[in-house]
Amino acid sequence: MMRPLFRLFSGGWKALAQRYPASKPPQGEIHRGQHLQIGAVRWRFCVTVCAMPEGLYLAIEPRQMLARAVGLGKDQPALLIPWAELHPAGRTMLYWQQAARFSVGDPPVATIVLMAKLADGFAGYLR
Repeated sequence: MMRPLFRLFSGGWKALAQRYPASKPPQGEIHRGQHLQIGAVRWRFCVTVCAMPEGLYLAIEPRQMLARAVGLGKDQPALLIPWAELHPAGRTMLYWQQAARFSVGDPPVATIVLMAKLADGFAGYLR
């Protein structure tokens, strides 16, 4: 019962996955257990983020036993968003912490929010 609801409220992950599928595993400094918001949907403590020369790698990896048991996250394939497609869109708050908002694509496909501390680490890749 939860999987159809999860698919319905994926926040735009499906649109991003169609446009920006990851073709290889992450290479570089990998940050597991991160927070992410796409559209209005938030993932907490279950996102893997990696800044690679090709782009920003994102994958959902549920840690909770119940989430894995019902298959949450399996319908969300990993993403590799090219740096040229990420456009800074200001600061916001996510879970009571400073966060950075980005629009993805031109015209925008989705809006993503990452913790500012993490996003500031890959600012050198952004144009």
